[in-house]
Amino acid sequence: MRDGAWRLFPGRQFLIHEGPDSASQLGGSYGCVEILDGRWNDFLADIERLGGATAADVGRKMALKVAIQSAPFPTATLAN
Repeated sequence: MRDGAWRLFPGRQFLIHEGPDSASQLGGSYGCVEILDGRWNDFLADIERLGGATAADVGRKMALKVAIQSAPFPTATLAN
């Protein structure tokens, strides 16, 4: 598992992880959630604020529940 990634479903390979810092960088992992544009530290700060502990402790204790809502797949086009 990539350093700093969080498992969405224990025993499965769906992760929340740091993504690219700009639109000019490629990223994306099918089934994963990427935190984009250099906002990873903001994401971790929110986890710590809401969880009342360090992000590592929240993860170790599995003290965070993530609600995933379905959304339609976006229409993608290739840039020329």
